[in-house]
Amino acid sequence: MIFKFVIRWAVLFVGVLFGIAAPASAQEFGRVEEITATGVPYSVFVRLGEPAIQVSVAGSPGAGLYEVGVSTDLSRMLVLSGAATSDTKAKVELRRLEGGISRVIYKGRVKDVLSEPGRAPALQEGDVLVISMPRGRFGWRDGLQIVSGLSSVVVLVWNIARVF
Repeated sequence: MIFKFVIRWAVLFVGVLFGIAAPASAQEFGRVEEITATGVPYSVFVRLGEPAIQVSVAGSPGAGLYEVGVSTDLSRMLVLSGAATSDTKAKVELRRLEGGISRVIYKGRVKDVLSEPGRAPALQEGDVLVISMPRGRFGWRDGLQIVSGLSSVVVLVWNIARVF
């Protein structure tokens, strides 16, 4: 009987204590609240409490706005955005706004950036990466696909003509 009485008063005391206490608030994470965009991916690759920068990526499969740690270098940014490709002709251009004018800070091949990450300048807030993927040439595989498709159509027409 006394045990139930003590438990009830303890629960009541804890309930009142939490009711009076200040509301809990979580650490703000990123600047997602400041962004209104439709159709543009916004990716966050930063640890809680770590200083962050925003970098835009254009021209790659992972084009969008990225929030990354200040220590993220260009080679890691290429990997995060999906621009790290085995294509040796893919190029990257790092653009930065200086005095209201967008200037090219670095220009090179993706392959070189990935093999020598220290050569590229450090990323800063508002940087824009422009990835140029070369268009593929018409090769023997493309020709083989066309021939295969045409031969399938010919066989189909021939079989239909035989039936009638």
